[in-house]
Amino acid sequence: MASLATLQIRDVELLAAAGQEVDAKVQLFTPQGLVCTTWAFASLRLEAVFLDKAVARLQEFQLEPKGCAMLLWSLATLRKDCECLGKP
Repeated sequence: MASLATLQIRDVELLAAAGQEVDAKVQLFTPQGLVCTTWAFASLRLEAVFLDKAVARLQEFQLEPKGCAMLLWSLATLRKDCECLGKP
């Protein structure tokens, strides 16, 4: 998905299906995979239906600074409230 985002290929139908698949398999992703997938959806300004599950899973890990920056940029770009980070 990062390749599609880098090339700015915005196939909404394909990425919606991919987002559903990610949502179903969040637990199988590495932290880097989740961060990159979230970044790809944010880069293309597409809804990431898996976002809450991804953030919950990422809280189990200590991200590298680059991963934190990418995730925060993605959340800001998708205009996701801080509630997904467990903060009111």
